[in-house]
Amino acid sequence: LLMLAAAAGWLGYRLSPQEMALRTPIGERQQITLRDGSQLQLNAATEIDVRYGWRQRQVDLRQGEALFDVARNPYRPFVIDSGLAQITVRGTRFVVNRLPDRLRVSVDHGLVEVASSRQPDEVWQVGAGQVIEVDGAGHLHRVDLAASNALAFTRGNLVFENADLGEIAASLSRYRERPVATQAAYPQPRISAVLQLSDVEDFIRALPSIAPVRVSEGAQ
Repeated sequence: LLMLAAAAGWLGYRLSPQEMALRTPIGERQQITLRDGSQLQLNAATEIDVRYGWRQRQVDLRQGEALFDVARNPYRPFVIDSGLAQITVRGTRFVVNRLPDRLRVSVDHGLVEVASSRQPDEVWQVGAGQVIEVDGAGHLHRVDLAASNALAFTRGNLVFENADLGEIAASLSRYRERPVATQAAYPQPRISAVLQLSDVEDFIRALPSIAPVRVSEGAQ
């Protein structure tokens, strides 16, 4: 009887709903292991809500960027709602980056399904090494970037490859108490750079010397 009670308790724990809200402050990263063994690495200034039921594993990415290393379970999909799209997987490793004007999904390995929340007919399968973006209207686009760039924050780096100023400002602002505001001549410049997170301030000061931009401090 004791063994049956223990087994029932363990099964009830495994199947019972699990909810948690995870937040990382500006400039700080965090690694989380979920109950099913899935691992999440949250970039700075990231907010997610986790809801685990026995039929589905659900994560809402409210802002920021996260690496998901999902434990395989073909009968219990892992679904990420990121505003512009839903990402569904059963076991893979990928990064979702919620930028102010778009969403970027970079797949390290495995297969990811991305379904636009605003364009019901746009549902794509994204494989290892591929990167896609979802624009503000919900349209999906393939992007010629290295998927490995998205994992750089887990190693303490930032990688910009042909990046526009919006992406650069949003990425740098995750590591500063004051957000970055940029102004540039048109057409907007594209910038490629690799920097350590400890060099963010030096990079900001150097930006006007490498591109036609002005950098100013935003209000807190």
